[in-house]
Amino acid sequence: MKRGNCLSTSRKCCSKKVGRAEASKTSTNKEKTLVVLALKYQYSLRHLLSATKLAKSVFYYHVNRLKTPSAYENELKRIESIYHEHKGRYGYRRIHLALINEGIKLNHKTVQRLMGQLNLKSTVRPKKYRSYRGV
Repeated sequence: MKRGNCLSTSRKCCSKKVGRAEASKTSTNKEKTLVVLALKYQYSLRHLLSATKLAKSVFYYHVNRLKTPSAYENELKRIESIYHEHKGRYGYRRIHLALINEGIKLNHKTVQRLMGQLNLKSTVRPKKYRSYRGV
């Protein structure tokens, strides 16, 4: 296959995959790495990296990062279990307090970030109307 034809084909496939991965915003290098890994057996790595405008060192950096487990693996499981135990009513503040009561010390910002990674958002119940307060 000619170089130009292969490059345009790989660019088209990459753009479709990246578009599917993240339609609303620009794709991150991690997402681009996942796309390149998915298409790596169909196209040459060099063409995929040039199509995604991803440096080779950045690609291999993210490949190695994908292999290593998260530092907060146990905490992620516990945060998720606390969230589901309370039927999604607990936000990051109450989950942070529950973790402290269990002896797990984490900063509240870390709990908030980990909940964001897990896409856990507490439900906001509508306020009851009180005529004497006007609220």
